[in-house]
Amino acid sequence: MTDSTAGDRINILMVDDSATNLLALESILRAPDRNLIRANSGDDALRYLLDNEAAVVLLDVYMPGIDGLQTAELIRGREKSRDIPIIFLTANTTGHTHLSRGYSLGAVDYIVKPIDPAVLRSKVAVFVELFKKTRQVKRQAELLEEKNRELENANLERLRMLIDLGHELSAEHEPARVLRNFCESARALIDAEQITVAIFDDDGHSVRHFFRSSSKGPLVSDGEIPSVIQKALHRLTSEQPVRLDESDDLLLAEEAEAVHSLLATKIISGSAASGWFYLVNKVGANSFSEADERLASNLATHVAVAYENATLYAEAQHHATELSMEMAVRKQAEEERARLLVREQAARAEAEAANRNKDEFLATLSHELRTPLTAILGWSHLLRSQNLNDTDTVRALDTIERNAKSQSQLIDDLLDVSRIITGKLQIDRGPVDLSSVIEAAVDAVRPAAEAKSIGFDISIEAARSYVLGDQNRLQQVFWNLFSNAVKFTPRGGQVSVDATGTDSRMRISVTDTGIGITPEPGVGFGYRASPDGSS
Repeated sequence: MTDSTAGDRINILMVDDSATNLLALESILRAPDRNLIRANSGDDALRYLLDNEAAVVLLDVYMPGIDGLQTAELIRGREKSRDIPIIFLTANTTGHTHLSRGYSLGAVDYIVKPIDPAVLRSKVAVFVELFKKTRQVKRQAELLEEKNRELENANLERLRMLIDLGHELSAEHEPARVLRNFCESARALIDAEQITVAIFDDDGHSVRHFFRSSSKGPLVSDGEIPSVIQKALHRLTSEQPVRLDESDDLLLAEEAEAVHSLLATKIISGSAASGWFYLVNKVGANSFSEADERLASNLATHVAVAYENATLYAEAQHHATELSMEMAVRKQAEEERARLLVREQAARAEAEAANRNKDEFLATLSHELRTPLTAILGWSHLLRSQNLNDTDTVRALDTIERNAKSQSQLIDDLLDVSRIITGKLQIDRGPVDLSSVIEAAVDAVRPAAEAKSIGFDISIEAARSYVLGDQNRLQQVFWNLFSNAVKFTPRGGQVSVDATGTDSRMRISVTDTGIGITPEPGVGFGYRASPDGSS
């Protein structure tokens, strides 16, 4: 068996155990577009058809080993070769049994030997042409399938880019950047030389945003629109895109020299057109396709939604900023009001404290002025009664004089109101004889005590009664203590003054037979003076 397959020539398999018959067949069927394959037996034919195809098989019925009918049955039993046409060659004209069996095995014809060359050429030519057309159809189907795969891959790539663009636009919150990103991506998606996008202001005429992206230069945010494209944009009277190519009269004008194809569509936001975009010159083609038109419509929807979302986000951010600033101003005002309230409360507290200090001052003033006056008035009354002896008269005059001086000193102190209110009176320290101070205080209240028959019992060691302090202040202290004791002690009662001390401290106790002082903590009065001046 020989195989002379070359290029696109068609294989014709000739099977015969006679080399003379094969040579005769070859001489009859030889042609430039054919490969004539010789097989000397059925086995050789079957081996060839394992890896090769043939337009037709010329098969001798009578062959040693596997005859033609058996070979045909095996050929038909294989998936790859079952549809190959088989023409039987036989010298037996009376073999009706073989004839019927051959047709049952799928034979397309019988040719009786000796073979008529014209008949053989004619019949083989039919199957050769059929094979050519079948192969052509198959190749066209393969090309179509390849084209479809390419188109499907291109559509999948477009879909991926469209999804990526959707995500990219959705993630962008600045309206101008939405349009910038859209320009670059949409031009690549539809594969155009140039794209221009414009968004109108609220008046629907003036342009708020304008961007142009070109394969020949960087993206720009301004530029003129050629008059031919302006005319094309006037055709956008509906939501349907406008698609033009060189067959359109508009693009045949001289001013449209650089425009070979055009695709334009509106950008619809809500129910009104908010802008448009157009693409110029399809790369690698004379015009934009219907698929490009559908994609442009899809992109117009994408960019409209993304731009509107970004605009709403920007407005929300602006309102949030204004609200934040307003809240900051309000907070500042609230803080200022709070500070004013604190200052007002502090001022009110200071006023109330000043008022309390005033009341305390008036009470102190009344009490302090009354004490020496009481002594002066009491001894003056005793002098007017003329019942005093010379010693008591001298004593009365000394008491009156001493209390008058104390009154004068007290008035000088009281004139310094600020020191009295704040408790910052100066202490005039010096050696003080507590026994004489106590005696003078007792003398000051003696008239009131004698009027109520109240006796004073004083126990103090004169030698141990010297301390360092302010005599006038101590005089006032003891006046207050003795006046209260006389005031709250019933008639016929007793007031006791007891002085005890050590080398560093002296304690003066005043007790009476009156109602006494409440034992609650913090209520009462005490004074301690030491020889070294500490008190």
